Amino acid sequence: MKNLAKIDMVKKVKCQLSNTEIKNINKVFSNCGIIEFSNLPWKKDQIQNFTDYFTTKYSNDAKRREKKFKKTNINSVDIGFNEIPLHSEASFSYAYPEIIWFYCYENDEEGSPTTICDGKELWGKLEKKTKEFFLKNPVKFSLEIEIPYKDKKKSNQEMLIEQPGVSNAYINWSKGTLSFIYTKFIINIDKLTDSIFFANHLLIGPRLEKQIKNMTLIDGSNIPSDIIQEVKFKSDDLTKEYIWEKNNLLMLNNKRFMHGRKKYAKSSKREILNLQSLKINF
Repeated sequence: MKNLAKIDMVKKVKCQLSNTEIKNINKVFSNCGIIEFSNLPWKKDQIQNFTDYFTTKYSNDAKRREKKFKKTNINSVDIGFNEIPLHSEASFSYAYPEIIWFYCYENDEEGSPTTICDGKELWGKLEKKTKEFFLKNPVKFSLEIEIPYKDKKKSNQEMLIEQPGVSNAYINWSKGTLSFIYTKFIINIDKLTDSIFFANHLLIGPRLEKQIKNMTLIDGSNIPSDIIQEVKFKSDDLTKEYIWEKNNLLMLNNKRFMHGRKKYAKSSKREILNLQSLKINF
């Protein structure tokens, strides 16, 4: 992976970062968008002590993921052994993390690599008519998000979510869900360079992400299948496999890179931990 920066933490005895180290990491990340940290001195339940240096606010992860340690934002990745297509985490929602962190606690030879595609490179490979399509057409997501409580005695409650693009929001108390429509462009603009990044949920959609009930254009029509096929073909060609080693941490620009995984054996001892920085401090 040509833009993967590598930082070895082996010389760090104390679990602290200096201001100089923080500024250097911020600079490297802003340039390349993906960093591998190896030989971290933090234990697996202390990884947030590291990610806190760069995070103002963490995301509330999907309920299907297991919270690993109390009083932390450390979760499991999606359970199961199935392949997961490329996607940008929670890109269908207004709560769209800026950084995704993956920490490898364990991964044997049967474990799956993480697949990664650079949305900057992908945008550069798309046909002119495809670029014009996504620059012109926002995508409408109909969403149903689980909330952590239910009350069968309450009726549905309308809500005002003060976020651009959000409409028709309501809570279904008996199901314990929040539903709303979110309309957005599925391309991202880099705040430093004005480069366009193509990172989104186009290749997963309602088929594999149960929080997405429907995904259409504003007029209700489907995204043309030939455009989806072009994105799949060209992203497949650009996708790299990241092979995990124990105690490695990936810092990933979630608005630039899409990630996924290959199918792997049920006998594998693979354990990857996950944190999501909703807002970063640099």
